Amino acid sequence: MSRLLKVILVLFLFTCKMISCSLLETHNKRNGDAQIVGIFSNSINFDPSTNQCSNYSFLNIQLTQAFIYAIDELVNNNPDLLPGIKLGWQIINSCSSVQHATTMLTTAITSSELQKFNQYSCFQSSEIGQNNTFNPSSSEGKIYWSNTSPIIGVIGDYFDYITTLLATYTSSLRYAQISYFSFNPTLDNRRLFPYFFRTSFSGMMLGRAIYDFINKFQWNWISIIFAVSNSVRYDFQQFSSFLQQKNICFAYQNRINEETTTNDIINVIRVIKNQPRSKVVLLFGREDIVYRFLKQAENQNLTGITWIGTYSWIISTRIRKLKPSLIGGAVGISVARHSLNNFTSYLNHLDLCNNLQNPWFIQAVRDKLNELGDVNNDNITNCSIDSRLKEHLLANFYNFDFTSIFVTDAVLALAHALHHQLGCNQTFCPAIDQFNDFDRHRTSYLQFLRNIKFKTSNKEYFQFQSNGASNYNFDVINYQPVIDSSGSKIIPVKVGSWNQHSNLKLDTEKIVWNTGNVWHQVPLARCSDNCQPGSYLTNNPNISLKYQKCCWLCKICQPQTISSEINSPKCVQCINFTKANLNQSDCIDLEV
Repeated sequence: MSRLLKVILVLFLFTCKMISCSLLETHNKRNGDAQIVGIFSNSINFDPSTNQCSNYSFLNIQLTQAFIYAIDELVNNNPDLLPGIKLGWQIINSCSSVQHATTMLTTAITSSELQKFNQYSCFQSSEIGQNNTFNPSSSEGKIYWSNTSPIIGVIGDYFDYITTLLATYTSSLRYAQISYFSFNPTLDNRRLFPYFFRTSFSGMMLGRAIYDFINKFQWNWISIIFAVSNSVRYDFQQFSSFLQQKNICFAYQNRINEETTTNDIINVIRVIKNQPRSKVVLLFGREDIVYRFLKQAENQNLTGITWIGTYSWIISTRIRKLKPSLIGGAVGISVARHSLNNFTSYLNHLDLCNNLQNPWFIQAVRDKLNELGDVNNDNITNCSIDSRLKEHLLANFYNFDFTSIFVTDAVLALAHALHHQLGCNQTFCPAIDQFNDFDRHRTSYLQFLRNIKFKTSNKEYFQFQSNGASNYNFDVINYQPVIDSSGSKIIPVKVGSWNQHSNLKLDTEKIVWNTGNVWHQVPLARCSDNCQPGSYLTNNPNISLKYQKCCWLCKICQPQTISSEINSPKCVQCINFTKANLNQSDCIDLEV
């Protein structure tokens, strides 16, 4: 018996004791010739004492839907990809818990490997409900798995603290894992995480793009707001440190989350408003938290700020509906491919009758209606959901989030790697039965995954870099106000691009800044003005040492000394038979 199979047996016996009767909330399965495990934080809270999950996340439920969509529409309904082979899935609700994610992944792995240990059984087959879901009421705490097929890879999770731990686990068991939303640079280490990949880009790549834009306009005194979930433990310290190493100083820095009170948000806005020399604010984080922050800024009549946005919110339709006086002139770094063909219309047609394969969607909608006191579901007619609910209360599910692109790319990467490993062509695949013991083929599968190159649903090529990260290009987007018959509104305009090879390419004359200023009226974000020729730069004793690289004093050169460069560190004496000119920027000959 191999070392891995011994580990699987131990994990299975352990899992039989750990799993409670709440599996219906945290696990969903559909059989296929091969399986992909998808891990999503569909619930925000997990109580280890009761093994219960609570508080649904509509954003993560959309990502679960993107996983289902990718397998159903982009793989199984694609005649050219894995012809004759159907992918199945096991979907795990991690409940935003490392403990629960690890336990449930262990269950998924044991289910795939259980045919090797068929003497162990925890459920009777009659206790399995329809569509291969569990019927906990008849289980008496036992586990049974049927119709197993090999797991070719694991996709997940949304949170870095879960992803990082799972990456250690999956690499030790030689299971390929692809994250759709990971920024932890530690995971680039191929020696520690040889089986880990990510379809999202690294945080440092985004940091480089943002720095190049900031540096283009010689800003060095900006404010920065991190609008991130309270569950996120990676605090973007490395991102901040990177900018500081590039001589960028923060006039103000703060972090808000979904639990930040309205009064605290107002206090943040007040500080931003009272920064006379920092009119550029980097706003980094989740769309829903950013929207709440900007909505309050609109209520407080904040104007004159140029927001530097990130991919998560710069393509948001509801943020673009805020007042142009607030968000006009915002500039954002966005994934060049910020749409997913047909997925938005697919989402919009989902309701409580045609989306039974995503049980978290069903329960989350019902819970939301119950919160409104709509116990009779009056907002639902013949399964359809009222459009006002979609636009407001359920917006995080129905409004397309760019992260769904990363989920579908992860599914496609695993499917294309299997397609090539099996030796498939566009019309035929050898039976996957040849991989009955898929564990013996995981190393070769890893090589196919590392070298994969395929066209996405948007007809763009995707491949992994040597460190397992993706290689996305960025667009630079500018929010520009326009006036039509309905009044003033914002439209996103592409004004540049960025990639790792050519860095920033910017058409500056296309940019419109906040309050409608044209491209050459660049917003102020400098602690001190440049010291012009005829003066020299010196430290400001009233400024903290860490800010002296951004904040300084300018002093006029002494008589008969000059400086000819901007921000010159000193003035030099004019040589014999010369004297300083009037502005002390050059030495000129003495008059005879």
